[in-house]
Amino acid sequence: MSQVQEVVRCYSCETFQVQIQKKIKKWTCKVCNEKQSLKKVYFTGLGAECRNVVKEFNMKRGELSEMKSTALMQAAELAENENQYDDTYPENSFEDGGQVESQHRSELSQPRVSKWNAFMTAEEIQETE
Repeated sequence: MSQVQEVVRCYSCETFQVQIQKKIKKWTCKVCNEKQSLKKVYFTGLGAECRNVVKEFNMKRGELSEMKSTALMQAAELAENENQYDDTYPENSFEDGGQVESQHRSELSQPRVSKWNAFMTAEEIQETE
């Protein structure tokens, strides 16, 4: 007779793990050695089934974290390229005499209209201004 296994997740390192189902609802993470109480059981079954589920969950977790780090790196590179662009090309070096850049800056300097104004009456808008 096989023992029933559970798939649990560590709150600290966020890895999924297999453990034997116990009456005591406390367990220790095998990766980071954190003691914790059992909050949620993600899967229950035999050992081989639980190991396959843990492998899938940890792979998905790894893919998500990789996608997040890639997106952060791309955003940082984009911001760095924009800063480099601003430093490389002064405002008046364009063929149009910097009109595009000055127009863009004037749009940024204009006060923004609140989206809440669509829900307010004209009197309420004048009161807030």
